Amino acid sequence: MRKVVISLSLIMVMVFLAACGSSQPAPTNPPGNPSPESSQNLPDPCLLIIKEEVREIFDNTPVDGTSSVGRFESECIYNDTNGNTILTVYLGVAKQGNTDMFEALKSPSYIKPTPIAGLGEDAFYDAGTTLALYIRKGTLYAQIYSSAASFRGDLTRLQLAAALVVARMP
Repeated sequence: MRKVVISLSLIMVMVFLAACGSSQPAPTNPPGNPSPESSQNLPDPCLLIIKEEVREIFDNTPVDGTSSVGRFESECIYNDTNGNTILTVYLGVAKQGNTDMFEALKSPSYIKPTPIAGLGEDAFYDAGTTLALYIRKGTLYAQIYSSAASFRGDLTRLQLAAALVVARMP
């Protein structure tokens, strides 16, 4: 009886070690769109539009991008050499629990959403104090805006930047 218990124990240890011996962790989320239930981070928005593209769109203004990437949101901010924010690209998970974050962005009374065709599955802009584009693609949404005084109301430049971002979003 003792030999059977020892044999079973050794087999269990070998199975456990074989399962844990993989050098790569098992994926928690299949490739594709991130979901809020996963522990995967969102894409880095600074990789969806690179600084050379931002320079080209915004009159060769020298920029440097910094990013912050998390589970439900990520952000890339391109500043010029004077510290002015030339472009901000924010990504978020569109549906969190029972809340559709993209639709919730349309509802505040101070937002006057104007639809835009040709960007993602749904897109609008708000021409409030800072012109901002909002785009849904798959399980993500993006908010794109410039708070630099010289580009603040320039919808054309924001649409050019948004087209690059949307084309590269998962």
